[in-house]
Amino acid sequence: MKKLFSYLTVFAIGLIMLQTCQNDADVLTPVVGDDAVIESMALMSYEVEPVEVTEPDMSNEVMAKPKAEKGKHIALSQIFKKLNLSTEQKAQLRVFQDEHRECVRLAMQTLRETEREIIQTANEQRRAIMQQVKNSIITKEVAKVQLQELAAATRLELKNNPARAIAEAALLACRNTFISNISAILTEEQLVKWNQFLERMNPENV
Repeated sequence: MKKLFSYLTVFAIGLIMLQTCQNDADVLTPVVGDDAVIESMALMSYEVEPVEVTEPDMSNEVMAKPKAEKGKHIALSQIFKKLNLSTEQKAQLRVFQDEHRECVRLAMQTLRETEREIIQTANEQRRAIMQQVKNSIITKEVAKVQLQELAAATRLELKNNPARAIAEAALLACRNTFISNISAILTEEQLVKWNQFLERMNPENV
């Protein structure tokens, strides 16, 4: 639990740093390539699912199965084209997008680090079981049963990991901040179109 709080502290510090960078956005000068960046901009949302793990046995430890993060992205290039953005606004959007991506990355990284801790603890327990077999305290048959139980317990702990709910809240905060930042630099006319776009897309359900 202490390690979980330490990860959350790192995430909080990261958000503070992002906020500090965000406050400087109003004085940015236009950056070459902003149009290309606008084309690739998206509102990011990931599924906060527990990592899948391999089955521990007499020869192999518990390992996380590599897989890409799943999620949905709402493309923003079309709405931004309709807003007829100024060069300065495009430069600001570029910063907001970078901050949004970093915020999402940090939230997911914090979650995955807590999962690595769970897997590490499981492997320590596996090694203890294997040591008992080596010392003839338990048989291999008993060890196999214990390893199966360890696998089930590890998956349950990953599923019930409290860091998942925290990551979900953090990702929602990332998204809301991104949307608010964009709204803050738009003219009244642009803001009407932007809000209409958000209502159609309903980003809270992404």
